[in-house]
Amino acid sequence: MSIRLALLCAALVLAFTQVSAEGQKLYKWVDEDGNVHYSDTLPPHLVTQEHKILNERGITVDTIGRAKTAEEFAAEREAVRQLEQQVRDEELVKADKARRDRILLSIYANEEDLFRSKDHKLSAIDSTIDVTRSNIRTQEVSLENFMKEAANIERRGEVVSPRIELAIENLRTQITENQAFIDRKGDEKDDISANYEMDLERFRQLTSERGQRALN
Repeated sequence: MSIRLALLCAALVLAFTQVSAEGQKLYKWVDEDGNVHYSDTLPPHLVTQEHKILNERGITVDTIGRAKTAEEFAAEREAVRQLEQQVRDEELVKADKARRDRILLSIYANEEDLFRSKDHKLSAIDSTIDVTRSNIRTQEVSLENFMKEAANIERRGEVVSPRIELAIENLRTQITENQAFIDRKGDEKDDISANYEMDLERFRQLTSERGQRALN
């Protein structure tokens, strides 16, 4: 064998030895008792458990996490589902906002139209409140008369009739309900005013943006 061929064979053997050494894997894991183990093979029952892969110099080159449980997979799927639902909800909100903007611009030509619409709605509620207050005053007069009649009957030592007692009870109930109705209408007026303030602010923003686009 020539010297050149011998050197070539020696180089191939050395290279193969180095590749084999570098290709070796060493596994490291900790058992349930806290003991650390090293082996060139991983026991089958530990494949799904957390373990580390070391090179021939004992340096960690990879860490394999444990397999997720069914509950963890379910939790991840639920998190993804919630995220997807959140995205859909946000898209619906954007679409609804765009629709409201189109309606706002189609209903009102200017701010004066918006103010007139607000005043019209508030005036209608005020009229309803005035009628209800008038009814309350009438009911209070009737209640006072029935109560006087009942007091006179009792002073005579007589028993107040069920008709009068029922009338007094009904009038008190009607007065209470009408007053609650007025309170609700007051809250409704506050809501209308607040909504119109938001509409006015949005209307000004939209008309300003439209004007800027026209200039561009």
